[in-house]
Amino acid sequence: MEQNTKKSVGFISMTLPQLEAGHIEALEYCLNRSDELVVGLVVDALCFKSNISQMGSFEQRKALLSALYPQLIIVPQDTWSGEDVIEKHTPDIVFHSDDYNRVPEEGIKRKLHALSKSKGFKMQEFSRRSFDSVIEDTYSRCSVYSLLKKGKKVCAADIYDHISTFNVTEQVAQPNSILNAAWGSSLTFSASRLREDTEFFSLQERITEYARMLQDVTLPLVIDGDTGGTGINLGKSVKLMDAYGMDCLVIEDKIGSKSNSLVRDSNVHVLADLEALKSKFATIRESTANPNFIAIA
Repeated sequence: MEQNTKKSVGFISMTLPQLEAGHIEALEYCLNRSDELVVGLVVDALCFKSNISQMGSFEQRKALLSALYPQLIIVPQDTWSGEDVIEKHTPDIVFHSDDYNRVPEEGIKRKLHALSKSKGFKMQEFSRRSFDSVIEDTYSRCSVYSLLKKGKKVCAADIYDHISTFNVTEQVAQPNSILNAAWGSSLTFSASRLREDTEFFSLQERITEYARMLQDVTLPLVIDGDTGGTGINLGKSVKLMDAYGMDCLVIEDKIGSKSNSLVRDSNVHVLADLEALKSKFATIRESTANPNFIAIA
């Protein structure tokens, strides 16, 4: 029997007046649900016409998205509904936030649903996330590097949700506490979400969640990066850490699908070749704009 190997094409429209964590979450949501993702990036002229300020020109906004997600197909969009892009790229799925009040044209929802019937694509709406903090170049928090520069030992406790983050913050604030940082463990992050510790959650998903947990505190964060993933994904993770002001990543020297270190079957724990591990650290150095970024083996 011949298998269907046709790739599913997704489409999402974006203006990107400023880069927010919600944009990252939306892109991760769409990428996890389609083989290829087309991003219709609203052109400058349409933004100017509707008096929408931008973080940069179309080319600058496109370059930023491409740096974070090289696999995206980013095209100019001349209409608010994205019908011009839909007509040209014929997606299988059109993603859209369930909030239609942020666009300057009425009838977007009605138009998209009408197009879905005539073009045969599936509409998939997602709820806007509550975390919309702006990622700015000036964004920074107390860093792991700053602790080491002061000659302090770094002692971190695990965080995996808002409650654990609150508890760690309270402990750090206690007089004579030895704790001074947070540790982002893949084990507890996965377990608290009822998943096995097998890199089910991408490193980018976890980084974004840690930013959400730490948005109101100034705890330095050491991130358990598991194997780090492929070179492209590792580079993207480091760029995302830069954007959130995070500066410390730990990766291990295993190959294949990651399994928790406590698994007793030695066959699932295969060490990476030394050159392959060195290559990952070279990728980290090439991907960060922070000269004080700390990568730990």
